[in-house]
Amino acid sequence: MLKNNKLTHCNPLGYFSTETDVLKVFIPITSLDFELVQKEDISSLDINALLLRITSDTYDRRIDEPLSHKIEMENKLSQLGLKISNLRRDQKLFIMTYNSTEKFNDQGIA
Repeated sequence: MLKNNKLTHCNPLGYFSTETDVLKVFIPITSLDFELVQKEDISSLDINALLLRITSDTYDRRIDEPLSHKIEMENKLSQLGLKISNLRRDQKLFIMTYNSTEKFNDQGIA
């Protein structure tokens, strides 16, 4: 895991299958207070991407605490709005997870 001031980069934990239309993701967290509250397809013509927002409903970023727990998410790719044909062709999905109490919309953070 690499740390850069406000960003933490983790190795991917999870998988997707275009055959069974499933995405399974494990998000490392510092406490069981966190929950997954928003999922947004942010794909472009160049990249398949998904934004996942987690929060503990506080502004506490818990930067100095170890990642000792995880959130598990399993969804159908099609329910997330991801294009299965693009995923099948590229075999890659970029997932960005962020901790915020503020909802994300297509103009950024609301």
